[in-house]
Amino acid sequence: MGLNRDTNSGKFLGVTNGKISLRVPEGTDGAKERKITQGKNEGKSVYEVFFNSVDGYIIGGEVKRKEIGGLIIESIVIKFQDGDEIFNLNLPWNSSLRDSFCKSAPNIDVSKTVEVTIFPSTRKGEEGKPVMIIEQEGERVGWYYTRDTPNGLPQPSKRTVKGKETWDFSEVEDFLWGKTEEFFEQFEGDEKPSYQEVSEDKEEFVAVEEDESSDADEDLPF
Repeated sequence: MGLNRDTNSGKFLGVTNGKISLRVPEGTDGAKERKITQGKNEGKSVYEVFFNSVDGYIIGGEVKRKEIGGLIIESIVIKFQDGDEIFNLNLPWNSSLRDSFCKSAPNIDVSKTVEVTIFPSTRKGEEGKPVMIIEQEGERVGWYYTRDTPNGLPQPSKRTVKGKETWDFSEVEDFLWGKTEEFFEQFEGDEKPSYQEVSEDKEEFVAVEEDESSDADEDLPF
């Protein structure tokens, strides 16, 4: 259980280049160097190790909003526990990972362990886009909100901006934000993630943000 590599302490995990990532000290076995390309630490080298999946019991989490360098960052943090280990997985809100988790959350049985796998897509036209699979007891957790069974999920609408039609997802996002907050509220007490914030670089959050217009016809992650 836990991560698919040995680890000895609680970790704050992100998503980099379509994979679950953990920032580590220089010289850590298996770590890869990456240059920060935005923000106040532009040009700085960071070192990361990558994982296929994280698993354990979901024991809390939150949807959160904060400002970094004048940019509003929204994300989902899922708190896992495996024995004495704690893993906090951060998912950017403005990405397909949002739909993969939020639309599946009502079908997750929190009395059982959960495995979340993230990998870069090889699908034509979507190369590198992060794909998430959620599984319990070896079975994939399906979406609760789909086009055929929306279960109250609003549909995106079209509006005209500067003479051009565009998709408006504001009602969809508001609905998923609220339902995801409700999902985390089921945990006892004020159980919120304990963060190992290693960076205030907005690049960490915007790297996997995507054009949401592509989500209008998505019912499944594939």
